[in-house]
Amino acid sequence: MKFLLVKCHQPTLFTALQPIVTEPLELEVLAAVIQRHGHTCRLYDSWLEEMPFSQVLEEASPQVLLLSGYITALERMKATAAQARKQLPQLLILAGGVHAALNPADFMVTTIDLVVHGNGVVVLDQLLAMDFQRESWPLTAGIAYQIDNQWHLNPASLITAHHPSTGQDSESPCSEIPPASTLPPLPDRHYFNTYAHRTHYMTQRPVALIQTALGCPYTCDFCYCRHLNDGAYTPFPLERVMDDLLAAKSHLCWIVDDTFLLHRPRVEAFLDRLQQRQINRQFIAYARADFIVNHADLLPRLKAAGFRQLIVGLEAVDQQRLDDYEKRLSPEMNQQAVTLMKRAGMEMACLFMVHPQDRHSDFRRLRRWIRRNRLAPYTLSIYTPMPGLPGYDAVKPLFTTSDPAKWDFLHLVQRPTHMKPWVFYLQVAYTYSLQLFWSSLVRRTLWRAVTRTCRRLLHLPPHQSLQEETP
Repeated sequence: MKFLLVKCHQPTLFTALQPIVTEPLELEVLAAVIQRHGHTCRLYDSWLEEMPFSQVLEEASPQVLLLSGYITALERMKATAAQARKQLPQLLILAGGVHAALNPADFMVTTIDLVVHGNGVVVLDQLLAMDFQRESWPLTAGIAYQIDNQWHLNPASLITAHHPSTGQDSESPCSEIPPASTLPPLPDRHYFNTYAHRTHYMTQRPVALIQTALGCPYTCDFCYCRHLNDGAYTPFPLERVMDDLLAAKSHLCWIVDDTFLLHRPRVEAFLDRLQQRQINRQFIAYARADFIVNHADLLPRLKAAGFRQLIVGLEAVDQQRLDDYEKRLSPEMNQQAVTLMKRAGMEMACLFMVHPQDRHSDFRRLRRWIRRNRLAPYTLSIYTPMPGLPGYDAVKPLFTTSDPAKWDFLHLVQRPTHMKPWVFYLQVAYTYSLQLFWSSLVRRTLWRAVTRTCRRLLHLPPHQSLQEETP
């Protein structure tokens, strides 16, 4: 049986510049599952290769098409399914991804046969074991299926998950690891190895994605990811993580766990194993301000092990907004984290979130805080209620758009309370632009992004003098 796995994208405000382009890690994991059953598969990501989808579909001639994407790509996924159905009428078409996990009904259209809303690895393994026979669909957990134009929704099935305490430091035991048979296999990196030269993180390339756990035990109000994997935290065995690092042929590795610096003993064990197996990599990882503050003595060791940047969700600089977001942090702790990171000589990418209810004074307060700490790089997201999360239905009447492409945290989906939308966007743009004045990294990233875009539009190959820096 032949499979075609496609990552669907919807252009956003940043798509033209593409400051970050990564491999389709979720498809590489599914490819490993498919190959484990003795089948062949072809991966396709339009951000990494220029061949049009219609040509890929014709050349691959698959029996099964699997589409993945975020909420912004919802309409693109449905359009791709319609195109594939027209081109290959007998094709079995599946849709999955993080949006489908909580919102399978959004994909229940005539051109899609199956929607995967449970754990993708477990579901695909079940379907492959039954050779995708329609008779097995009612017995397959984690799918919605269409038979005779009628949709049926089966309950989800999850891998073994652990729910550690969500206290300030999440110091609950994480040593209990699920059985290997319930964990996703190591990703098949052939696709990454082919297109690694087209992946980049700001000015660095290539960049490989590494996952060491599923889920997150924290309960931030705006976070979609915390509701995936049944809201549970499931760590992978560290030896498996080390094997993945060795298989990823990239000096720069981005650990994409929702929060990697979560449990100190596991972080220390990770660092020990890096040393024992003589793995020399540079790392980017997500962290929380409270972990940095409570374990500042770990920062020098993290830096020595190759952690070049920590991405930290500070979100806000006033207590009320932090409480609204359920961050369980304080402005003082955020300040301490910034100070400690600077003292350790480590780069910190700060994530902020502005709210449609913010006033001019809130933007001024944020800009003063950013200037005082000379932060760069940092990003600004616009608070966006996500479908499938608690409270979404309550605010739905306030939405000014129903276009899923606007759910990229860069658009207002509800009218701001204290200013006109264009003024709100101007405040965001001005706040964003401050880092250009004191960060050469941000200026280089912007310049290289503009250069890549211009050469791509002119159909010119990348110029040697403009190649991205290698870490």
